[in-house]
Amino acid sequence: MLQNHIDSTLAAGHESRIRAQHLLEKASTILQGDPSRSAEVDYYLQQVRMIVKRVQETVQWSDLYKRRLRTYLLAWLALSFIVIVSRYLYTEALFSFLGRASRQNPDSLLVYNMVTITTAFFFGAFGGGVGALVNLVRYVRQGYGFFDRKYGLRGLILPLIGALCGLVLCAVFGVVYALLGIEPPTSLWFGLIPALLAMVLGASQEYFYGTVAP
Repeated sequence: MLQNHIDSTLAAGHESRIRAQHLLEKASTILQGDPSRSAEVDYYLQQVRMIVKRVQETVQWSDLYKRRLRTYLLAWLALSFIVIVSRYLYTEALFSFLGRASRQNPDSLLVYNMVTITTAFFFGAFGGGVGALVNLVRYVRQGYGFFDRKYGLRGLILPLIGALCGLVLCAVFGVVYALLGIEPPTSLWFGLIPALLAMVLGASQEYFYGTVAP
């Protein structure tokens, strides 16, 4: 019975399984060698039951954290995708709306900067979400990795950090364009470059932090 619980609950190679298996084998050896030491055998079996129960509780919480984190990341990806696609499919309508809202000419630099900054923000968030989701899938494939609050917290902030990278890159490129006398509205690429860099940096965060799942 306990062996079946160990096989079904504890993944091969996991530290808890190794310890539980060791205790179970030790109890079996004692029982076969000296049946009169039943109290000692019961003690080891109780330890195994406690390990299995503790791991079962950990698995339940891990599944909950995993589901919530996956939903959160997918929501970021969906929102970012909608914003990015809308920016390039409905460019004229978007510029006109922002122009009216800000009481500026739709072709003004202010409106352009508002669109560019927003686009870079969501490009970075998209990259951060993709990177976190890919690492989550790789973590699950390990077979013995559990999700806890620490992992969940890291997953929560990755899209936000990617988004902040987009804002910083917009500021940096804005200064560079100003120093070089470049007019960003003259080419789509001037606004797209910082956004794409933000997406790449956002998706690569796990590599920078050394938290990529093997």
